[in-house]
Amino acid sequence: MRAALVGAAMLAGGTAAADDWPEDRVGPRAPWDAAYDEAGGRRFIPMQLIVPAPWNGAHAIDFPPAGFVDIDGDRWSGPVDDVDAFSGRPIRAYARERENRREGHVQQRFAVRAEQDGLGRTRDSRFGGLACAGELKFPLGEWREGETRRNEYACSARGAAPVGRVNVITIERLDFTCRGIAHCLQFRWTHRIEGREEPLDDRRYVFAPGLGEIAHDRLR
Repeated sequence: MRAALVGAAMLAGGTAAADDWPEDRVGPRAPWDAAYDEAGGRRFIPMQLIVPAPWNGAHAIDFPPAGFVDIDGDRWSGPVDDVDAFSGRPIRAYARERENRREGHVQQRFAVRAEQDGLGRTRDSRFGGLACAGELKFPLGEWREGETRRNEYACSARGAAPVGRVNVITIERLDFTCRGIAHCLQFRWTHRIEGREEPLDDRRYVFAPGLGEIAHDRLR
């Protein structure tokens, strides 16, 4: 399975002969072109890359309507009104659900961090029912080629004391063509419990405009 996923990620990175820009799903290409500063190695990553939708090029994190099924079969919907797990402040969130034999019915919610640099879980029905604040799972906003950011946050389960967690995101390919579509993004996400050396999860993701997540490779 791992070899197949690695192959999928490598295939996603290939450059196709024709440019198949999905204007019907993400709008004109010009705003996406302008968001990437190749000379400076910087890019503004909009929500519309993670949640496929038209984008007007504004460098602001907004919440386009979602109603799609991603590559893993997860159903996304929203945005919906929610509250921060610890502070109780109002937030906007996306719901993600799936059902399989191993996990049963999984329900999650994802919200933008207060720092406006990414989208992360606020709730997860697994692991005793997690409530989290401050997680960074999918990068948003301005990032640089090769940049690594460490994200420290906390989750609690069933009202227990919060447990510290650490995510590390590294931008491996900031802007490239995959499957004939310009402005794809590839990053690595590593997740661990604070104080433990071995990660609980370690993955590589590839996102494409108009498609959202097109590949992910479980590295451990």
